[in-house]
Amino acid sequence: MLTLLVLACTSEPDESASDVWVVYGVLDTESVLFNLNFAGQPVGPKDVLASCPLGGTAHIVGATGNDGTIESADLTITMEDCANSGLDYDLSFNGVLVWQGTFASTGYKMMTTQSDSLEVVGSCGGAIDGIDRTCALAVTDRGEAGQESYVTGEWCGRPVEF
Repeated sequence: MLTLLVLACTSEPDESASDVWVVYGVLDTESVLFNLNFAGQPVGPKDVLASCPLGGTAHIVGATGNDGTIESADLTITMEDCANSGLDYDLSFNGVLVWQGTFASTGYKMMTTQSDSLEVVGSCGGAIDGIDRTCALAVTDRGEAGQESYVTGEWCGRPVEF
């Protein structure tokens, strides 16, 4: 569901550089939680207390659907010390995310992620250490068949795009 993000962290404490990795980490963690807990499962109402990949928990409530070609998700994810890492980030999350939209195996997707207050703690590839922010998040992840995914929105009041 996520596009491979090719960026490098810098040794400069540039918040906007780490913003991309924070947002990527949130979206990647949502995808991992969805795949581990709902992929291949019957659609319908959900209420799951899930373990996060590197510790912590995620309480996921809402519903999933499938009309035969397009899947949908309308989920609220309450994260408590929910840790994950990948590519070039090692982060832990606390807060409530609302994840809504549709996606298909053909590559189509239109997913939104929103949080009024998400705490993110961790590092970006060891080059940007000490990330510790609590901010609002609002992003849209869209994609078309045969094209790269495109993410736009805001984290901490700053625009994020990749």
